[in-house]
Amino acid sequence: MNCPHCQIQLPENYDGASCPSCGHALLTQPESKSPNATRQDNQVYWVIFWAAFFGAPILCLLAGLTHAGPMIFFLPILGAIFAGFSLAKIYTKTPGAFVIFGIFYTIGVLVVYVGIIFVGCLAVMGYGGGH
Repeated sequence: MNCPHCQIQLPENYDGASCPSCGHALLTQPESKSPNATRQDNQVYWVIFWAAFFGAPILCLLAGLTHAGPMIFFLPILGAIFAGFSLAKIYTKTPGAFVIFGIFYTIGVLVVYVGIIFVGCLAVMGYGGGH
């Protein structure tokens, strides 16, 4: 490796912050994740998203069948939080964006749940069919 300022050959495996000859600051680049590691991480978060997105309503229905009481309201909220923040982990790069988008995605998943419940209630009531 050569100094970017004076072009003097630096010793092999030199880990100093500046050039010993001219004192120019050497840029050290942090190790970044390989694209394969990022893709694998995203696959894990996609699995978490789909498991939470479909798992919470299914568990909610099972809890309703067993008359679990207030647990019915807790499960979809917990599922929406897991689904929303796993989406945020996939699509954001900074911690601040992760928190903000995690909250927005969680609200979005809750809106989807409410929409599904609304359409389900319409179907059970017999509306929306041409009756």
